[in-house]
Amino acid sequence: MRKKIVVEAFVLRKKSLLNKDILVTFFTRERGKLTVIAKGARKITSRRLSYLDTGNLVEAVLTSDKRNFFYLASINLISGFLMIKRRKEKYNSFYRSLYLIDKLIPEGQVEENCYREFKFFLFSLAKEMINTRKERLFFSRILRMLGYINSSFRNKNLSLKIEEIINQKLPQLMI
Repeated sequence: MRKKIVVEAFVLRKKSLLNKDILVTFFTRERGKLTVIAKGARKITSRRLSYLDTGNLVEAVLTSDKRNFFYLASINLISGFLMIKRRKEKYNSFYRSLYLIDKLIPEGQVEENCYREFKFFLFSLAKEMINTRKERLFFSRILRMLGYINSSFRNKNLSLKIEEIINQKLPQLMI
């Protein structure tokens, strides 16, 4: 029997599969980071493709099968964050945050506080300019919530600490 769940989620990344399907990674409050198969989403007639843009905030109805694979049944756009995506200064900060949330949070681990902090950060970014100090503060709070650092950690070594945690170099435009 298929089980249906409704989640509010950020689209962290997507990957094209065979047969016009897409593998989508969501960050949800209820289920944490979750990978979902969107059957037929790359078809030219699919209305779901534009909702699955990286960084969108969506409401998704998911179904699961006996093996606990999740499939996208339907999707509604809550916010496309167009005010962020149109401005280069905000755009870089936006994608840095998506990249790091994707790398730092393990699949299936529920992190309600991180979700709320992430959502607050993105809506703040949409309304105002976020400077480097505020961005570093956001990342250090996320690392603290996830237990990677303690309160005495100095922010000047933040990039090195993140590289150590994710075990790879950060892309050029990173903090």
